[in-house]
Amino acid sequence: ATVRHQLAGPFGAAAVEGFRSLTARDDIDATLIAVPDHWHALATVWACQAGKDVYVEKPLGLSIEQDLIVAKLFKNSKGSFNTARSNEVLIIVAWVVN
Repeated sequence: ATVRHQLAGPFGAAAVEGFRSLTARDDIDATLIAVPDHWHALATVWACQAGKDVYVEKPLGLSIEQDLIVAKLFKNSKGSFNTARSNEVLIIVAWVVN
């Protein structure tokens, strides 16, 4: 077994080849993108193209051009989109839960 299979097994998680294989799955409706900053825009584009709802940590892109590409894709998408710093969201979730 590969390392990814060994790490996923105890948690009941799926071991996949990469992000695109996740977005291709019909049993996944939404993605939370928490990867290094330079991957944010590309992962968001892939998720959008797959019709997924997306939450991505800030920054969305590394340039205004990347941000505009993502904005244009989501205007023509059925999915929803949100971006924020994760610590802001965690504070809101904690408040709602309590």
